Amino acid sequence: MADYVAPGNHTLTDVIIVNDNQQHSVSIRGLVASLTLTEKMDAKATVASMSISDGINLMGNFPILGHERVVVMWSTDSLTGLESELRIEHFRMTSIENLSIGEGKPTASYRISMVSEYAYHQAFNEVKQAFSHTISDAVKIIHEAGKKPVHGKALLPTYDLKVDNTSNIIDFILHDTPMTCIDVLTAWAFSAEYDSSSYFYFQNKDGYNFRSIESIAKEWRDKPADDPDVLVRKYTQGYDSTSIDSNAMYTISNIQNFVRNSSLQLAGSGALNNDVAELDYVYKQNNVSNYQYKPGDFGFLDTTALFDEDFISGYGGEATEKHWVYRDGSVRTFSTAQALHKKWSAHKLLYSNMVGIEIPGNSELTAGDVLDISIPIQDSRMNDEDRPLDRFLSGKFIAQEIIHKFTPATYYIQANLFRMGAIEDPNG
Repeated sequence: MADYVAPGNHTLTDVIIVNDNQQHSVSIRGLVASLTLTEKMDAKATVASMSISDGINLMGNFPILGHERVVVMWSTDSLTGLESELRIEHFRMTSIENLSIGEGKPTASYRISMVSEYAYHQAFNEVKQAFSHTISDAVKIIHEAGKKPVHGKALLPTYDLKVDNTSNIIDFILHDTPMTCIDVLTAWAFSAEYDSSSYFYFQNKDGYNFRSIESIAKEWRDKPADDPDVLVRKYTQGYDSTSIDSNAMYTISNIQNFVRNSSLQLAGSGALNNDVAELDYVYKQNNVSNYQYKPGDFGFLDTTALFDEDFISGYGGEATEKHWVYRDGSVRTFSTAQALHKKWSAHKLLYSNMVGIEIPGNSELTAGDVLDISIPIQDSRMNDEDRPLDRFLSGKFIAQEIIHKFTPATYYIQANLFRMGAIEDPNG
């Protein structure tokens, strides 16, 4: 096992800028004052920003025009005693901001914003097609369409797509950029395996994903307790930043329960209400309906809106029937809007009980992972070793957002999490 200087021991291997024709590249690792990479399940691409302290006129000499390719590489050691694989992320610059010239030494500082290479290129592509497919098959076709490079000037990483199958073949026409089209299909998707419909289209370290929340949860539940993937995602509260204990890599320095709402409170506030617009092809009109979520609509919920394997699959039997435009293009039932209303209300409940944690950097962590966290109750009257685990803040959580933050000396993560398990006593 590697020697640990401090939790989050890491190597920012390199940050490289590559010009459009890939004839020239330059390492700027020594110029990076800070670097932030953000992965998010409800955003369609990984984004990044970095602050540069430039004393070599890189912007003028390279030159940097503002649309170059940027490759970021880093790794961390792991609790299993194995060095993590080198993680490589590919970006395109989207803007250069806050350029300032320092006094004294001739140095410029500026911030570069970036988006993933796939997201950059897909924006220049267009889907214009009629489909008679399941939504998951259509997403595969559309995602591939986004891989065409701009003017053929750049090579893309693979950006493979992992898909959870949806039910029913439907007829539809789409005309927009690939990500916008997939955004529409994500709202329509119903699972072929589960009686539910909370789908996410997002990027993480493994590529792109069109996944249902239930499938993600089950995938991680099925992993054995001694699986290395599970071990490197178990976190407990508290660490000393000067510690040389390797276990300190897997501890939480700060935790925040953003809000702990009850379904009754959310219903009363209108937070779960939503609008659905339906196109009526017969009368050539757009029908908009509003759903007023009322206490008791989803009676299976606990007093706190939490989420287990049956959470979304339990809502509204009729809402999970497949009421769409079928293959003959004519059948449309009254329940279409109802299905979407209940789908989106249940989806919003995921965000009603979220936890944020700050942990040492871990290159293995990515959006859509499941973290197992253990937080003792906060009772100063008890000895630390006697405090039982907090049943609201401990358990398995899905990583909705992972923010990697680098400085020349440190690497830590801010993670925002959905609760994945029903409230149970974590103390056995």
